[in-house]
Amino acid sequence: MTSRVFRVHPELLDDLREAIDHYRSQGDFTLPERFVAAYAEAVTHIEEHPLTGREYLPGYRRQVAIPFPYLLAYAVDDESVCVAALLHANRNPDANARILRSRD
Repeated sequence: MTSRVFRVHPELLDDLREAIDHYRSQGDFTLPERFVAAYAEAVTHIEEHPLTGREYLPGYRRQVAIPFPYLLAYAVDDESVCVAALLHANRNPDANARILRSRD
């Protein structure tokens, strides 16, 4: 098994904060905690099995933060895995593509 360097784009933390703030505003105090757990599980899955994510947009794979409608978009090559963005799955794909292009 090849060991890859695992990186997270700095703007991903902004994406995460935005999603957590959204769930905080919903009135169910357990939602943010459950979302963070789903996010962490998705990140762990990417780190351990980077090639199992579905192809998403050119150059990117995706891993869904089940059961939430968010996905982690990431790039993988022989040497590294870079999680580029946390995206709402229902957002217009063109908008998600623009976000990813801005993080290349």
